[in-house]
Amino acid sequence: MFQTLGGCYLYDVNKNIIINIDNSTYSILLSYQKSSYDIDSLYSNNSVIKKLMDNGFLSSKRISKIFHPSTDKLSYMFKNNLQMITLQVTQNCNLRCKYCVYSGGYNNRHHIERKMDFDMAKRGIDFLLSHSQNSSSITVAFYGGEPFLEFDLIKKCIGYIESISHGRKTGFTITTNATLLNEEIIRFIVKHDISLTISLDGPKHIHDKNRKYSNSKESTYDKIIDNVNKIKKMYPEYLEKVLFNVVLDPENDISCVNDFFMNYEALLKNINVSSITDTYLKKDLKYNENFKMNFDYEIFKQLLSKVGKLKADNTSKMLYKHYQIIARVFHENRQMCYELPKYGHPGGPCIPGALRRFMDVDGNFYTCERVSESSEVMKIGDVNIGIDVDKCKKILNVATTTEFQCKNCWAFRFCHLCAAYSDKNNELSAEARLSQCNNVKYEVEKQLIEYCTLYEFNHDFDEESNTRILSYN
Repeated sequence: MFQTLGGCYLYDVNKNIIINIDNSTYSILLSYQKSSYDIDSLYSNNSVIKKLMDNGFLSSKRISKIFHPSTDKLSYMFKNNLQMITLQVTQNCNLRCKYCVYSGGYNNRHHIERKMDFDMAKRGIDFLLSHSQNSSSITVAFYGGEPFLEFDLIKKCIGYIESISHGRKTGFTITTNATLLNEEIIRFIVKHDISLTISLDGPKHIHDKNRKYSNSKESTYDKIIDNVNKIKKMYPEYLEKVLFNVVLDPENDISCVNDFFMNYEALLKNINVSSITDTYLKKDLKYNENFKMNFDYEIFKQLLSKVGKLKADNTSKMLYKHYQIIARVFHENRQMCYELPKYGHPGGPCIPGALRRFMDVDGNFYTCERVSESSEVMKIGDVNIGIDVDKCKKILNVATTTEFQCKNCWAFRFCHLCAAYSDKNNELSAEARLSQCNNVKYEVEKQLIEYCTLYEFNHDFDEESNTRILSYN
């Protein structure tokens, strides 16, 4: 149950439908939620509730058992459907960013001078090729540490892939701090059409606060901007494809970061924003008292622009992803259905090790590059023995640790909690997972309110907009 300024709504988890109802019905249902009355007792007392129930809404049906539908397909997928492998070419980095997951503030490994040799990289690439026969394209990502510390290894790997791929569509991606870029590297990147992600957190004083050299007091910001300008001078059309990754530090002034990206013409094309992760973090994050207010204000402005009340040029470029999530999750991907299935799983986990996997310098496989390399739970095999299918099944069905709560949760279909949120002391912890539940439900409810508010202002998501919310007024 939720309200906007323009109406009252209920979300029916069984049918995956949002329904606009009148104030009286809303009040009755709200009172019912807080009481011990059976829903059937309301059937004859309210015509709207009667109509809803006659059409299959307000059902008490729940998932009978937590069981991910892809569980029995894992073995086949591991053998045939791999699409991507991320190679950790080094565990070293020339920076020491304060919020880095390898900085010492997280339950994870630290930066050390260890690197992958070509033989190990080759075996990882061969593994990808031999387990991807059903994939129309494959991707090899290079990760660190700072991957360009091992530029020679990257060159060898790409040369090897191109020599054996036999015309197969192959993509390459690299995530970098961009301090080591030079003309040779830039030419190589463009020649091989490598997708490049550059970390840049905003203006100089904010970027340099967290992103520092390991052995120098020089500005990393100045070096990055100099290298970005090199790309612009050499290959201006390529720069338009570069993704800039912005990590928002809640201790900083988000307005200042937003103004920077609004006014820096070269960086307007592709911006991805994330917050400092609190998964595996040893201490609580600190927040600037105005951070949340200013963040929400930028979101508010973006929504105003969607209903024609503000010019899009005056809204945040770096927070556009917020609207895209609302449009994708609640409009494009939300399929109306008859009822919840007998078996199912909340929407959080990807399929571990199936479409992509992370390989460290020693050839160990993890679900992805975002999990702790110190965790035995997230270690799912290695390049010699392959994937531990039974372990992956447990990770995929992580919600079995909180089965009762998940089966009875209205946000079942929209949960984003993967196994990393449950990873505690090398076990999948129900306590750790449940500690995130209120945050998930708060965010989902907020997005539902925003979606319905856009609907009330006749925002045109697409030609089917008028079928996405039912009215029982």
